[in-house]
Amino acid sequence: MPYFQKVLNPDGSVSPTEFLAGNPALLADIGQISGTASIGNQNYQALQALLQKRQSFSLQYSISYTYSKCMTNNLGYYGQAGQSGQSNYYFQNIYNAAAEWGPCDYDATHNFVANAVYDLPFGHDRMFGKNMGKALDAVAGGWTAGGILSVHSGFPLTITASDASGTLSRGARGLRRSECPQRRLPVFQPARIRAAGRRNLR
Repeated sequence: MPYFQKVLNPDGSVSPTEFLAGNPALLADIGQISGTASIGNQNYQALQALLQKRQSFSLQYSISYTYSKCMTNNLGYYGQAGQSGQSNYYFQNIYNAAAEWGPCDYDATHNFVANAVYDLPFGHDRMFGKNMGKALDAVAGGWTAGGILSVHSGFPLTITASDASGTLSRGARGLRRSECPQRRLPVFQPARIRAAGRRNLR
């Protein structure tokens, strides 16, 4: 939490941070102050379907599909590993956490996974090669083939930009599409508070 962030007023002007308002002398000597707090929220909902075939005739397989939606207002300071793109862990506006609500960095709407295992029919206890010698059976018999297919939809990305709000925001975003000249993609230019939200591009 960037507690040094200033307050953006409705007329576009800024006021000193509310967190050190009672100690203006200390505030004047500080360039930045941050901390962590357990105030994030997350919601995950999903529909899961599974088709599974138990082993028979040397074959077993399973097919699964998940339709899901993950929403959050903060991934957390330590929650960035393995994501498609790192979004800023700071709120764009520390005084309005609700404005951060958006898809999780790892939100994948569609997730399909299939796997299969097949016992190859070669070896002493298989369809072919029941009479093969021990040496040959040790090399060519008893093999199993397997495979996994995993396909999912893309992850959302957050467009970030330098802060032009004057609030010293440490989580500034790019402008909304409606604020772009061509109204296509959020652009990388200095942003204001109330600009594009978190994870707004796929």
